[in-house]
Amino acid sequence: MVDGYKELVQDDFAQVSESTAATVAEFTRSASGAWAFHEMVRSEGSTVTS
Repeated sequence: MVDGYKELVQDDFAQVSESTAATVAEFTRSASGAWAFHEMVRSEGSTVTS
C-alpha cells in the first residue's frame, strides 16, 4: 500500500492467504480532524498484527 511515493505497508499476506477477505489497514480521525494510519493484517477470526 502506498501514498504517492511513500510505502505505507509491505506484506506478503501469508497469514491471511486462506481467507476470502482481509483488513490490511485502519485509518482513524481524531477530534481535531487529523488522520492516523494503523497497519493491521487480519482476517475474520484472526488476531491483529502490526
